[in-house]
Amino acid sequence: MKQTTVTIPPTEYEDLTICVAIPDLEDVRTFSDQLHAAGKPWVGFFQGWDGEYLPSEPTPPPGSKMTFTPAEFVLGDSRVWFFGRMWENGDEQPPAETCSGPAAQGTVEHNVLVYA
Repeated sequence: MKQTTVTIPPTEYEDLTICVAIPDLEDVRTFSDQLHAAGKPWVGFFQGWDGEYLPSEPTPPPGSKMTFTPAEFVLGDSRVWFFGRMWENGDEQPPAETCSGPAAQGTVEHNVLVYA
């Protein structure tokens, strides 16, 4: 787990700087892989962050050209730190990943990562 500080502008007159703990992404990947293997929806907390997992659905999202709704895992708050995975090429393929937010800046893995 990494600790970092984040400055958040709560008003136009002052900033707020807080210390946050960022989970190790390998721990987050392991946890999300376990949820994905179970294939059941989950909403809760992991290492202090709100998260959600939704399994894939055989029907496409409304208004989409996709042939199914991919499984998705999200953790964090995009205003501070966010990590997401989406199995957009199917449940048996590696997921696409994104890590964003001010606390993600300066880390090796703050860009969108896509595995082919």
